[in-house]
Amino acid sequence: MSKASEQKVTKKKPSPIQAFWSKHVVEDKVDNVKCAKALKKHFDEIKLEEKEEFKENEYRDALAKRIARQVFWPKDTEKTGKSPHVTKASILFACKTKTFGPWSTLIETIHQYFFEDTTTPATNIMDSFFGRAHLEYIDKKLINHGDYCLRYHDEAGFELCMKKNAKDGVKIVQEQIVRKKFKASGLKWYWEEKIAKVGGCSIKKHNFDKISDFIKEVQKQIKTKPVMFLSPYTGEDETKVNTKDFENALNQIDLEK
Repeated sequence: MSKASEQKVTKKKPSPIQAFWSKHVVEDKVDNVKCAKALKKHFDEIKLEEKEEFKENEYRDALAKRIARQVFWPKDTEKTGKSPHVTKASILFACKTKTFGPWSTLIETIHQYFFEDTTTPATNIMDSFFGRAHLEYIDKKLINHGDYCLRYHDEAGFELCMKKNAKDGVKIVQEQIVRKKFKASGLKWYWEEKIAKVGGCSIKKHNFDKISDFIKEVQKQIKTKPVMFLSPYTGEDETKVNTKDFENALNQIDLEK
C-alpha cells in the first residue's frame, strides 16, 4: 500500500455561512420570510436572547426581517429597488471584511452600527440603507438638494449617495466608507475625502467611531436629509400606501411558525 493511500483523508469543515445555509436553507435561493425564520433559528442556537441588547423577542424578529430584506440583497435584483429573496452569495457579499465583517460578529455589527447609531432622533442608519439598489433607482428617490441614502459600494464597504445642485448641473455625489481595523485604535469607519485643488485633488483621511459621525462631517459641506428606505408615502410596489400599515403587515408575519 502506498503512503498516499495510508494517509487519513480529512473532510474540510464547512464555513460558518455554508453551515448556516446547509442547515436552515438548502435551496439556491429563498424568499425573505423563510430567510428571516432561518435567522431566528440561528439566533436561538447562539442564545442571542441572553445578551441584554437582544433580550426582547420583538426586536430579534425585526432584526431578522430587516437583515433578510436589506442586508442580504442579491445582485440580480439591484435594479428593482427591492430585494424579494436571499442567496448564499448575497450573504457572503455582506460579510466582506470592509463591509459588515465576518459572520461571527455580523449580528452585533448590524445592531451597533445600523440600529443603535442614529442620524436624527427618529431615524437610524438602517432606515436609510438601500442595500444594493442601483444608482439609477436611487437617483429617482433623491429628489432635493442634500437628500441622501446609504447603499453598498460595488467593491467593498458602503457608499453615501447625495443629491447636489452644482454649477454643472444636478448630480449624485458618492462617498465610499469602509470598515477598517487599526492596530492602535481598533475598529473604525474609514473615509478618504477628496479635496479639489488646482491641477487635481488631494486626499484627507478620516477615521470615525460611527457612521453617523461620518455623515456629520459631510454635513459641514452640504446640509443633508436622510431618505427613508420606506418613505411615508411609498411601499414596495411604488404605489401610494401608508408605510405604517405596510410595516404592521410585515410585523404580523410570525417567524415562530
